[in-house]
Amino acid sequence: IRDRYNPIQIEIDRPAKFFGGTAMKRIGGDEDTDIFEARSYHYLVDSPIMFAEPDTAIIKVGNADVLIHTYSPSGKVKSKDLVADIFPVLDAQREYLGGKLPVDNYAFIIFLNKTGQSFLSGSAGALEHSYSSFYCLFEGKPEAIAQTVRDVAAHEFFHIVTPLSIHSEEIHYFDFIDPKMSEHLWLYEGVTEYSAQHVQVKQGLVSAEHFLGEMSNKMG
Repeated sequence: IRDRYNPIQIEIDRPAKFFGGTAMKRIGGDEDTDIFEARSYHYLVDSPIMFAEPDTAIIKVGNADVLIHTYSPSGKVKSKDLVADIFPVLDAQREYLGGKLPVDNYAFIIFLNKTGQSFLSGSAGALEHSYSSFYCLFEGKPEAIAQTVRDVAAHEFFHIVTPLSIHSEEIHYFDFIDPKMSEHLWLYEGVTEYSAQHVQVKQGLVSAEHFLGEMSNKMG
């Protein structure tokens, strides 16, 4: 790593049958090697990669190319099955944000664990990044996973606005060596979750009764 503001290239050896799902651009490699390029050190550490057997779908949402890369241990859940639930949410968010998404590319990286097999952290969930979001969930019926991903994706994708676009100084100049947390959690999580719910009722994906019920539960 030369400098956090200079482009960085990383070369990764992997099994020939694996695909590296990430928001970073693949600029080279061969049957068992990938070469990715990141525009800066911050972009590199903000771009997770999942290597797994290929199960991908690419959808166009307005101006953005969106990758869905899924690992399902039993093979029951496919990326193509998740498109029908993810696309309406992203398209609604595009309209909600004025007709254009604030990113040109985005990646949903979805890792499904076997039912009954716990994660090292002790819980499932998702983590947002500037151009991607990484999901660690438990495998189940495809329709149940699709609904879970839709609900979580609505929240995680809106993080590209808060805090990834609108944030405090602590987030903008984040110190990975000596991290200092921001006190604006109400903005980053509260406003994001409200927007994730409001976009769905505004664009007709859920009923007003459903929206009010969700808000009541969260405030309670």
